Parts: sequence; C-alpha cells; structure tokens
Amino acid sequence: MDVFPQNLLVAFILSLLYVSGRTYRLDFLKGNSEPKEGNVRLFGSESPSEGRVEIYHDGKWGTVCDDNWDMAEAQVVCRQLNFPGAKSVVIGKDYGKASGPIWLDEIACTGKEKQLVSCQFSGWGKTDCTHKEDVGVICESRNDVTLSDSTHSLDHSIGLSGDLGEIFDSGTACDFLITFQTPSGNKNDVGTEEMIETTICAHKVILMLYPYFSALAGANNITVTVSKPCQSYLTSFFRYLYTRKTDITYSSAMCLHQLASAFGINQLKEDIGRLFSNILPDDTSFQSQVSLYKYALESKDLVLEENCVQYMAWNFQNLTSSPVWPELPVELLRSLLTRSDLVVADEYFLLQTLEGWISNNGGSLSSENQTDLLRLVRFPMISAEKLYGLETESLLFSAHRDLYRDSVLKAYQFNVLLYSNLTQLKLAKENNDYMPRIYTGETWSIAINPSAKSSSSQSQNHYGNYGYQDSYGRYGRYNGYRPYPTASPNKQLSTPLHNSLLFKNNMITWEVNVFKTQNECSRQGLRCESFPAARLAFQNYYQSKGDVLFRNRLLLTCQSKFVCQIQGFKGNMAYVNTNDSQVLAYPCPDDKYTYTFVVRPEYENVCSTITVKSSRVPKEGDVRLSDSSIPSEGRVEIYHHMQWGSVCDDNWDLSDAQVVCRQLNFQGAKAAVTWGHLGQAYGRIWLDNVNCRGQEHQLVSCRSSNWGVHDCEHEEDAGVICDTQNYDSTQRTQSNSIHSLDHSTSLSDNLGKLFDSGTACDFLITFQTSTGTKQEDSAREETTTTICAHKAILMLYPYFNASVGENNITVTVNTTCQSFSTSIIRYLYTHQINVTNSSAMCLHQLASEFGLRKLLEDVGQVISKSLPNDASFYSQVSLYKYAVETKDLILRDSCIQYLAWNFQNLTRSSVWANLPLELLRVLLTRSDLVVPDEYFVLQILEGWITNNSSSLSSENQVDLLRLVRFPMIPSEKLYELETKSLLFSAHRDLYRDSVFKSYQFNFLLYSSLIESELDKENDNYRPRIYTGNTWSIAIDSSKSSPSQRLHHRYGSGSHLYSQTPPSSSQKLLHTSLHSIVVCEDNKVTWAANIFKTSNECSREGVHCNSVPAARLTQQNNNLRRNIRFENRLLLTCQNRYICQIQAFHSDMAHIDQALVYPCPDDNYIYTFVVRPEFV
Repeated sequence: MDVFPQNLLVAFILSLLYVSGRTYRLDFLKGNSEPKEGNVRLFGSESPSEGRVEIYHDGKWGTVCDDNWDMAEAQVVCRQLNFPGAKSVVIGKDYGKASGPIWLDEIACTGKEKQLVSCQFSGWGKTDCTHKEDVGVICESRNDVTLSDSTHSLDHSIGLSGDLGEIFDSGTACDFLITFQTPSGNKNDVGTEEMIETTICAHKVILMLYPYFSALAGANNITVTVSKPCQSYLTSFFRYLYTRKTDITYSSAMCLHQLASAFGINQLKEDIGRLFSNILPDDTSFQSQVSLYKYALESKDLVLEENCVQYMAWNFQNLTSSPVWPELPVELLRSLLTRSDLVVADEYFLLQTLEGWISNNGGSLSSENQTDLLRLVRFPMISAEKLYGLETESLLFSAHRDLYRDSVLKAYQFNVLLYSNLTQLKLAKENNDYMPRIYTGETWSIAINPSAKSSSSQSQNHYGNYGYQDSYGRYGRYNGYRPYPTASPNKQLSTPLHNSLLFKNNMITWEVNVFKTQNECSRQGLRCESFPAARLAFQNYYQSKGDVLFRNRLLLTCQSKFVCQIQGFKGNMAYVNTNDSQVLAYPCPDDKYTYTFVVRPEYENVCSTITVKSSRVPKEGDVRLSDSSIPSEGRVEIYHHMQWGSVCDDNWDLSDAQVVCRQLNFQGAKAAVTWGHLGQAYGRIWLDNVNCRGQEHQLVSCRSSNWGVHDCEHEEDAGVICDTQNYDSTQRTQSNSIHSLDHSTSLSDNLGKLFDSGTACDFLITFQTSTGTKQEDSAREETTTTICAHKAILMLYPYFNASVGENNITVTVNTTCQSFSTSIIRYLYTHQINVTNSSAMCLHQLASEFGLRKLLEDVGQVISKSLPNDASFYSQVSLYKYAVETKDLILRDSCIQYLAWNFQNLTRSSVWANLPLELLRVLLTRSDLVVPDEYFVLQILEGWITNNSSSLSSENQVDLLRLVRFPMIPSEKLYELETKSLLFSAHRDLYRDSVFKSYQFNFLLYSSLIESELDKENDNYRPRIYTGNTWSIAIDSSKSSPSQRLHHRYGSGSHLYSQTPPSSSQKLLHTSLHSIVVCEDNKVTWAANIFKTSNECSREGVHCNSVPAARLTQQNNNLRRNIRFENRLLLTCQNRYICQIQAFHSDMAHIDQALVYPCPDDNYIYTFVVRPEFV
C-alpha cells in the first residue's frame, strides 16, 4: 500500500491554503555571546539545524574535514549545540565557500562526548584536505518511515524554555500579581514592623502549573513574606517558574533553596541541594555538615540529606575526632551506622567509638535507644581475638549483657562455620551484620600516594595517631589505623580469603597499581580506557570456599584530608573519576589524591533484596527498579521471555537512565548508578552495552547487545535514581562560581496538560471551513471549530497578535485539515506533535500559515519519505513547487536530491518534457547527479531544449548548456559533437569553446591547466556519479548465481546504455586512473565486496563496525600524487529507485540503517562508483 496515494497527494497540493500576510520564522537556538575556544557552529544554511560544521580555535573559525566523519561525530556536534541529536551527516554539499583554516581532520568520537574537542583528532590544523571536503550535519531527531501510516514524533521543545523567559522579561499582558513583603527592621508609629514590598507581574497560565499559587481556583494575587537577604533573588526565582532554568551561585543557593522549599518546587530544591555537596569538604569542624543535614530534614530535601550523610560516612573517622561528635544527633548517628559505605579502620574501632559516644550521652539516652544503636554494630565482622576480650574491655558489656552475649555468639558462629551451615541454623541471611563495611585497617587495605616520594621501605600501611587515644574510646586521638600510607606506584597486599577464622590461613596476594599514562599500562600488558586508572589484581590462585566474592573498593583521598570519591573495580580495573575526567562526588581543588585499595570479601548470598512489587502482570520489555524501599531508585531490571533480568553498566549513562525513568512515568533521571551500588541481582543479565539517545520511549528501543549476550557479573548491575533531571556539577573553585540548572525537560508535558484542561483560557481561535453547499442567499455554508487558548502562550507567535490586545482570531482551512486544528494548537504549547503520513500535508500547511518554521521543515522531512511512491514523478515535481512556495528549504532540497539521484528515471517520465526550467537548472549544478556519463547529460538536455525551444530564449538555452561538464565527456564523443549534436550549429561559439577546454583537460596535465589560468574552482572538472560500465560495477545481494545478470536500460532514441553486472558477493572492476586521455593506459583494478555478516568480514580479514557493509579496494598500487578517489556506494531499492548514496571511508562503507528514502525490504542492488578527481 502506498504511503501517500498519488491522487491524495495531488489533491493536497492543489488545495493548498492561501496565506495572506507574513510567514514568521522562529529561530529557537540563536546565541549572541562571544565565541569561546572549542565552540562549534553550523554555517552556510538558512536552517539553524543544518550547515557546514565550524569550530573556534585560536581566535578563528575553521572547518572540519570529512575523513572518518560519521554519525558519532555528528551526534556530538548537534548535542553541543543543544539539539536532541543528529539527523544525518552531509558530505559534498555546497554551503558556500569557506576561506578559513581547516582545523580538524581524522576525528574519532564515541558519540558520548559533550564537546567536539573532547574527541580524538590528529591535531589542530594538521590535515591533507581541501575545503571541498568540509563536512556538514543536519541536526534534530529523526524517525524511520515504513510504508504504513506510521507515526513520527517531532520534538522541538528545546527552545520552549527560552521563549517563555522572553514573555516573563517583557512584563506584558500579565494577569497575576505576587507581592513579597520583607521586614525592614524599623517600626512605625503604632509599634508594628515596617514592611518593604516588591511586586512581580506574572501570568496565570504559567502559575497554574504550581499548586502553591491557587491560580486554578480563580485567585489573581498573592502576598508572600520573605527574609531581607533573599529579596534580591525573587526575580530570578520567578523567571525559573517560566523557563525551568536558572543560574546558581554559592551566595544565592540558600535563598533559592528556601524559596523552592516554600513554593514546593522539589526539582529545583533537590538540585540546589546537590550544589551544597560541593562545600561539604570546606568545614573540618563538621559544624556545617551537621547543620546542613538538619536543614535537609526540615526542608524534606532527600538528596541533600543523602549527600550530607554520605560525606560523613566516607569521612567517619574525621567526624569522630571533630568538636561536633559528642553531641551528634542520634538520628544522624543511626543513619551512619546502617551504611555499608562507612569508612572505618575496622568494626572493632566502630564499636569502641560508639561505646564512647553512648557513655558520653548516657544521661539523655534511654536504654532502648542505646540497644538500638548497639544492634547496628556488625559483630560478625569483628575479629575473633577482639570478640574474646569484649567482656572485660567493653564499656557497656555489663549494662547490655544479653545483647552482647547474643551478638558475640552469632559472631563466633560466623567465624567458625561455613555460611551454608549458618543458613541451615536459620540465622538471618538478610541481615547486614554479615556484610563488610569499607575497612581501611592494614589487614584489608593499602594506599598509594603518587605525589609523594617513592620509597620501598614505606610500602606497607602503618599505624598513626587517628581517632581516640585509648581502647575505651575516651575523647581525643585514637591509636589505630591510618588510611593514608606513604607513596609507591606499585605495591603488594596480603589478605585472608575472608575475615572468618575458617580462612585465616588462606592468604591471597594482591598487586595494586596506579597508571597515569598508556605507557605505564602497556608495560603491564594492559590497555587502559582512560587515565588515571587503578588496578587491584590477584597474584596467586586460591580455592574458593563457601562462595566468597570480592566487592573491592578504591578510595580517593584529597590532599590527605578527606575522602572525595569511592569507586568499585571492574575486571580488576577502576577508571578514576577526577576533576579532569569526570565530576567527583565531592570536589578536590587539585589532583593530589591518595589512592586507597580496600579488599572486601563477602559470601555470595549475603545480600538483602527489596523489590518494589506491582500487581500488574509484566509484559515483554517492561522495566522495574529493585533492591530499594524507595520507588524512585533501584537496580534496573527488564522483563524478557517471562523472566526478570538485570542490565550491565557497560556504557550506562544518563541518557539510558532518562529512558528508564520516563518509561516508569517519572519526570526524568537524577543519576545513572553503576557498579551494583543499588543492589546486585542473582538471575539473568539480559542487556549489555545499552546505548540510548535519551528520546526513546522504552529501554528495549535502545541499541544494545543481543538478549543475554554480555561479559558482565552482577557487581556491574546498573541502577538509576529517578524523578529529577541530573545536575551536571561544575568543578568548584573557591570563587563564587555559577552553576546552571536546567529542568526544562518536563515543561512541555506540563503545558500540554494545561492545554488539555481547557481552564482559565482567554483567547478564542475559530477554524472556519466551507462545506461546499450554498444557503438560500447563495452564501456558502460554513462549519466552525473553536479552540480555547491562553494569551501568554500565543504571545510567542506573531500571527495571533495576542500581545497587542487581540483576544480572538478566525482561520480558514479546507475540510480535510479541520480535524488537525487541535493538534496544531496543542503544539504551540508543547512544541511536540505526532505526525502521520496522512496528517503530514495538513500540518505542513498550517505550520506555513502560522509561521512555524521548525515544524514546517520537520514535517517536510516526513513528507519527503513518500517521494519514492510515485513512479510518474508528478508528485515529486509538485512537492518541489510547493516547497518553493512555502519556503521550506529542507523539503525543497529533499525533492531535488531525490530527483538528482534518480535522474535517469525522471528523464523517462511523462513530466520530463515540461520540467520547470529552474528545477532543471538546479539539477544540472549538482555533483550527485546519477547518470551513465556526461555525454548522456548533454544528449538528454539537448532533447529537452529542442522540445521547449519555442518558450525558451537563446540566453536560457546557453545558461543550461554551460552547466554540462564538457571536460568529463570522453574525447571520442567530443570529436563527434559537430556532426551529431542537435544544437551545435545554433550555439557554435559555446560548443567550440567548451570542446577546446575539454581537449586541453584531456591532453594536458592538471598542473599545466592551472598555469593556463583555467578556472580550477569550476565544477566542470569534477565528475558526477557515473554509473556506466567504465566507472561502476553492481552487486545484487538478493541473487546468488553468477549466471544471473541484471540489466538497466536508460536513455532515449538510439542512445541507450546498459549496465549488466553479474550477481555475486565479490566482483572486480577495471578503470583508468582518470578519465583524461593522458591516464588512459594507467589501469586500476578494484575489488568490490558486500559483507552481510561479521563472519564474512572475518574471512576477509576485515573489521566491520556494523553489517551490511561494503568495501571497495585497489588491487594494484597505481597512484599519482595529485589524483584522489571520491568513490560512492549507491543502494537501489527493489531495482526501482536509489534510496541511499554513501561515501567510502578507508575503503569501507557501513550501510546506514536509517535510509534517506525508505525501502520496504532489504532487496538492494549495491552499485560501486569510482570517481577520480585532481587535487
């Protein structure tokens, strides 16, 4: 079935709306700031989402060469420019002449980088390219089209936030007053305090999104009391309500956090709370950390609360030495004691410290509270010899004899029995008592300080003053274990297999390394992904008993003062998050880290599992969050083949987390969690190497390895924390730096719900449609549809004149388009819309009338998918004319490109004879015109001119003939022109001059031509895409017999060309080095291959990034320095039309799965075209 039946498409085009008045262009993304090093821009196109890629370096804009350029690099550019993603790579398109430097060449991105300069490249200005190889991109999301009436989701909401900010800044048409009262500190005559008032003018339609203001209930003003220091931040706070974006400094953070808490703006509150994490290390007294914890509880900021508790857990030993320790709030202490990431010398140190705290606070602490705290000590983790001395050495043994004896008994059992026996004794296996914390004593840890002087004598952990002075926990210093040993780049650590007495003599030797360069890794036979990197590896093999696993950790201690990062190991390696590579949990002013390696053995089954259950029967592809009592966070699990399984954290990042959280109906993701930090599963690992763009609706829609194919263990299970968008922290300095928060992702959905509610609207839009019948007075009968909208939104669109006092408008549409009126108005609120092939033309017309340029262009992309459906070419030519009329440059270019790629079919169609002159002229300028050879172009053009000579002036004829690239015509054909050409006598001077220059090109070296001052920039000397037997060969992958031959016939009259490639997966092609006569005897042999599987690639010794893939390689080394090959691969769909043209990079072309023009199946003919050019 056709996507767009021809009669329907023609009917749409012939019934286009007549648009009176201006069409307004909405430029969503324009910046006025001065460029900075590494900035990128798109240049040379009227569309802000398309153009030549240019990058700013050393005070100059320069271009990027197309060598190795593919979609990974395009994605980075588009996201750096704040577009959601990339549509396509553009190679060989003329975006105007570039005159600056070519800054980048041979660039290689993974697709995850935030800036183009973060990708690998050969060096600034190091290139062998010319500006003809400048690369371009087309940005924004793109959806594949099938031949059904599929739905395409267009998302332009990226610019919505800025538009609403302009409305707030304008202060016009506001209908809600907010009065802020601030005490002045003075009293009036009657003794009451004087108030300073500040009034902000706002719009109900925005405030209706926030329940605090009661705007839905009809109120139109509100009075709020704020403290004087916060008064100066009111405007920026209310602008945030419009834009969901704001800049935060440390001086403004507390006020904005208080305002967000008071007005119930949880997302803002929580992300500002994250900003406070950056200042937690600044206070060595821990007064600020404890105060912030109390404030977080009061304001119910769970994120800030967790950050405070985590910092104090990681730096617990410093906390116990601080002035706040004796009076630490009991609820905070309880939270710390529940954590497995509590960093302590050992569990015995923790017991002593806790006993000292309880003794100091015994007067205010009930016996029950004391017992509750002591139960949080993990007695089985205390060594057997320390357990033995508890009855005589413990401060609280006699006061809590039953608890201690019961705990010591369980600990002894754990020390002398295998874990399998413990579970048979029905001990609580879900109890965290049997899980280690992070123990930095010498038994389980060792440290490397790369910045210190290396000394082999200082290779072991040592004792030092840290914590309490004596074993009874009296306040002061503690003769315990110091987790900051001296430096060595390479050390060894010996530990027992487990802390149970059963394994006391099962010793394991570990080697620890810190690598700062690839050379250091290579000397160890390793390939490191990034630097610095740390390794903790076995040096001897052991016989595992009782299912012992190692969940080791790496601690980064900043300047020997505080722990700023804790990471897990993956395959013995940990790639370190530092200020340079990634954002630390807590910032460090420099890179002077101590690396502490902690060995953490535990039994495999010692793990509690808390899964949020649902009463709904799960379906294929469902996701859930497990191992957490909080519904918005947990380990990610996905349902497949009626079984839940986890996801490996390879490549797991915020884009993947966004998809999971939105699939679970949360607004977005706070964080992507790796290393099983949110729990480890025991079932299947279903997915690995997940790679989402962030726009998918389900996790199964993202790219990944096949179901169950992975190289992971459950300690690599991925997790997420949902509900708010992640705040990308900036490295903090001591200055009052600015941190930009962006929560605008949910703004579109919120405004969509507001439109759907239909409440408090103040602007009427009436769509009027003629029924086609007449009334008694001969007037045409009209039907109307009225939509209720809001001025504050319509002020964004000049068409409606909402900002000048209008409150209604009437729009005339045809009957077919009336049903889409609600969708287009809803788009004005959300900047999002679903487009089907049947709705596309109407939405395009309405977008044109309302001046919605971005929507116009992207719907035009959807319409362009229907181009292959009309073999008569009537629709394509009609769409071209319509695109010119509506000024849709993308649809226009798509129509031209399709006609250029399928030019031979066009010349055989019924529309060819009457093809518009301007369209033909555009086609003849293109280097991607697909033809057998240039002689065919001349003949077909002469026929067209002859047929249209009566309406075509001599000047127009000459203009067209000058677009023929005569130097590309073989010399034997040039010789025959005077006798065989239809127009030689009519345009003798033009032909003779063209033939003369062509002979020069054929018989002189290119260097001689330049000396003759021929125009070397003229496209006359560049080949098109020639598919004749001389320069191309084809493989029909759907056929396997070499005896089957595929015939393409094209041309007119007596001039027919035949392309008859035999079918096989590999063929040879013999070409000249160049088309000129001078190179006629210099032959080049090419091998053309199609690889459909990785095995086929491997058999040829080729590494294929994806399949299917094509290869075109020279079999003999017959090259000249000034000739290069810009070869192309053509995909012909079902032997009907060309749907894709790709360049080769390093002899390979990996077939883009998102074809330029859709094909209903994979029955392609692969045509390899050799294109030699002089450099």
